[in-house]
Amino acid sequence: MKPLVRGTEVWSLTPDSRALMLTGGQYGDMTRFSEVSQSKRFTYDRGLPGKCWAKRRPLLLKTNSPEFERREAAQAAGITTAIAWPTFAGDYLLGVTVFLCGGDEESLGALEIWHCDSNESYDMRLVDGYFGQMKRFELVSKVTAFRKGTGLVGEAWQAGLPVMQTDLGRSHRFIRSEGAAEAGLTTGLAIPMTLGDNHDFVLSFLSARATPIARQFEVWLPGPTGTTLTFDSGYSEAGIDLTNRYRELKLSIHDGMLGRALLTGVPNVTNELRETPAQGLEYLSSATVLPVLEKGRAKALVAIYNG
Repeated sequence: MKPLVRGTEVWSLTPDSRALMLTGGQYGDMTRFSEVSQSKRFTYDRGLPGKCWAKRRPLLLKTNSPEFERREAAQAAGITTAIAWPTFAGDYLLGVTVFLCGGDEESLGALEIWHCDSNESYDMRLVDGYFGQMKRFELVSKVTAFRKGTGLVGEAWQAGLPVMQTDLGRSHRFIRSEGAAEAGLTTGLAIPMTLGDNHDFVLSFLSARATPIARQFEVWLPGPTGTTLTFDSGYSEAGIDLTNRYRELKLSIHDGMLGRALLTGVPNVTNELRETPAQGLEYLSSATVLPVLEKGRAKALVAIYNG
């Protein structure tokens, strides 16, 4: 089976700030789609990255939409859906991370966008999502709402920090545990974002053992000075005890992809994990780092690894 997320890319502003250009991508065997993406530039409100920039919020687009400018290459690669997640420091866009999804007929797992407009509701509800073949779980999710502190989504919303849960099918903390057990979902990761005073979002990854979203998830937190990182939580499909592995490890702003994201607040994708040998990631091949920002500074980093 193909993985639920077929590829990940980061788009950042060109030097003149007039468009978005590709600054990192992980495409697996999608060579042609990678080539098309390398040459693209997305201006304000054009294509998925440009629309995410203009609307200042996470977006999902089907690749058969006229608004998805790389639709021919995407469909040839088997990509059916793309989800864009922006990173803003105040009004300034630092980057747009795009998750490329496909394999609808065989994929288990989900990427979900949840939203609360506090002017209208105290609940967080599903805005959009990609669910592969999990149609029943999708229907349940559409009628589910979360209050702060309730369930995976509500816990991340309340904490303002990434939250990870495992064994979703048997967890009392995961509100949709019955559906998770039926679908074979094992691990959940929720990442919060606040855009303005009244618009809160959560991006949730729900991974199944058959088609995992990632080989490994990690959450890192900055120290008091904001120049170092320590491991907070994580999950490895390989069964590695990450807490024990990283117990003595402290990273700085000079340490590879995580250090760069801490220093700049900019998301990044790397296919060169050997640049961070201290982490012992030789069994993995690529990673995406998503910063969670508060007042323009990273208050948490999420690393999503694949092999």
